[in-house]
Amino acid sequence: MPPWALAYAMEAVPTWNALIVGVIIAVAALAALVAFHKWEEWINVVLAVWLIISPFALEYASHATVLWNQIIVGVLVGGLALWTAIVTPEEGMPAH
Repeated sequence: MPPWALAYAMEAVPTWNALIVGVIIAVAALAALVAFHKWEEWINVVLAVWLIISPFALEYASHATVLWNQIIVGVLVGGLALWTAIVTPEEGMPAH
């Protein structure tokens, strides 16, 4: 969820982290709609791992709302991206 929806938009580090990572995830997802490539999914897996560890690495894990939001979003994005990367044939599939 966006920072303003969970009332942490006034905290600069978690807000910028969520916005930057969210935009990159969205761009990779849009790129996959145009022409699917597995590397787009692997980028999302890496970004999802970052979302999960970033509250600890950037030292804002004490903010429970941010922590749980980023863990849940990271698990969902990472799980779906990993599943797609594993089950999709190596040559990919055309976007519809």
